[in-house]
Amino acid sequence: MSLPYSVVVEESGELEFSATVVELAGCTAQGDSEKDARSRLKAAKEEWLRKALDKGEEIPEPSVLNDAIEAAIKLKQAENSATNLEMLHILMQIKDGKLTLDDAIKLFSHTKAQRNSSSAQAQDSSECDESLEK
Repeated sequence: MSLPYSVVVEESGELEFSATVVELAGCTAQGDSEKDARSRLKAAKEEWLRKALDKGEEIPEPSVLNDAIEAAIKLKQAENSATNLEMLHILMQIKDGKLTLDDAIKLFSHTKAQRNSSSAQAQDSSECDESLEK
């Protein structure tokens, strides 16, 4: 049961982490640390797979885009250019073949550029307001 499924780990609260297997709907675990969440996820994944086999359900294959998804996740974490919900939506589009990794990177870059531009405009506006008050 050590197939290379895509795992996403996020800090979900103060001193709390959430780990999810992207390909296995609802396969999630929480922990006090990233290591703890991953450890608990391993057990949750084994249970998820065992139940699916017992029910005769089809087991999803690990994504052939596993490396691309991990690269996109690392890009998101490094650039902090999308919300988690936006990131999940983009990852599902990559997984479904509706979006290439290159297009996702362009989308992230565009999002970051827009955020930086908005931040710069807000700062310029704030500086202008300060000079008017003087």
